[in-house]
Amino acid sequence: MKDTTHYAPLLSDSDDGDPVVAPRRYEKRASIFFLAIAIIVAQALLILGFVAFNWSGYTMSKCAACSQAVYSPLQHLLEYNPVLYSNGLHDPISIYQSEPSREVDEAWENLYNGFGISAIPKEQAELLDNKTLVLPNGKYLVQLSVFHSLHCLNIIRKTVHADYYRDPITGTIDGL
Repeated sequence: MKDTTHYAPLLSDSDDGDPVVAPRRYEKRASIFFLAIAIIVAQALLILGFVAFNWSGYTMSKCAACSQAVYSPLQHLLEYNPVLYSNGLHDPISIYQSEPSREVDEAWENLYNGFGISAIPKEQAELLDNKTLVLPNGKYLVQLSVFHSLHCLNIIRKTVHADYYRDPITGTIDGL
């Protein structure tokens, strides 16, 4: 009887009735080879995609100049200005990235306070993708999602810094 501890049987038999065996080390080499090929192909596709994206001439300012796909009652007021934001790793951080303080809280709240709910006429409300509520004066209730998103992002920021914002008596975080 043959010692097959280092070999794995294949599907066919040899002429003498013994199973044909192949060394497992070749199977492992083949698996590693195909994995390496897959990784190389994935990297090549990623690089090609990046190069194609950059050569396409796509820039933020060009995208911003594109027409809006979704109607906004404030479309005529929009202006697009490319802004380079600091990632806070090598560049100085902005006040919005700073540790919690009264000044940081005021800066965050100034981003969206006073820009809450608005009312628009029926003609504009009919152009919206989402339905809205009619007010007693015949106007329709709307809120720009950017201000809602900023408010939610501020809540996440406060949750990350829960030790600073948690009320010592109730245990709740301000704004939640």
